[in-house]
Amino acid sequence: MKKITIIVSLMAAALFTTLSHGQVSDKKSATKSAANNALGKEAFSSIGCASCHDATSRVVGPSLQEIAQRYKGKKVVAEIAARIRNGSDDRWGELSHHPAYEGVDEKTARLMAAWILAGSPQ
Repeated sequence: MKKITIIVSLMAAALFTTLSHGQVSDKKSATKSAANNALGKEAFSSIGCASCHDATSRVVGPSLQEIAQRYKGKKVVAEIAARIRNGSDDRWGELSHHPAYEGVDEKTARLMAAWILAGSPQ
């Protein structure tokens, strides 16, 4: 009986440690996501993207909502980041043109793309 009690106690301790670690990891992940979203949003605003893209309605280019919806569930952060940096044509109709922002570094472009694809959280 004593061996069973010890084994059960050890298993409970291991389970508690695993669950606690997962909660800490989730909090760190949420904090990092929020920080990355803030950086993506700031870059979007400071570079001037808002002059052509609105959160919910089409201006010159598609809305951020349209972009997020088109690529929902797809792993396209790198692809969108490349379009931000290198420009693109005809992705949203025949006359659409996205200029290249070559001065935007890869990391910043990825933060912006991830923020847009996440639904542009405030």
